[in-house]
Amino acid sequence: MTTKPSPKSKIVLVGESPLVDDLAALCVDAGHEASSYLVEELADPNMLRKLAEDARTASVAIDLMSESLETKRDLVRTLDRSLPADAPLLSACLAVSATQVASWAEHADWIVGFGTVPPLGKGSLIELALPLQGQAVTLGKARAFFDK
Repeated sequence: MTTKPSPKSKIVLVGESPLVDDLAALCVDAGHEASSYLVEELADPNMLRKLAEDARTASVAIDLMSESLETKRDLVRTLDRSLPADAPLLSACLAVSATQVASWAEHADWIVGFGTVPPLGKGSLIELALPLQGQAVTLGKARAFFDK
């Protein structure tokens, strides 16, 4: 059984512009609270701590990092350690597979990869990818999130 995130769910987005900006706007339009971070802001340790704190109360986290695999791995590990146990981590997987991203996480079963191309708007196509370590329930949550 899949459930849609309730209105005013907290969504944490982190990565590169323009995807962060586009997806954050769509989240707000769908009635969610969106906290967004650009990867260049995370060089400041205070911003990295703030991201981890925000993730602790998030319903969904979205990793939109694609430029540097090392930075993406560190980002996924930070979110993985910080998110509540049932919060999916949706990871943009154009430059890396969902299975590889999940291999970086302690809670690999809550990772779902996705692919899309900017600009994002309501009705944009998004492809989801369940990693080998993934669970169908997590894929269902990701699908419900993007359908909204």
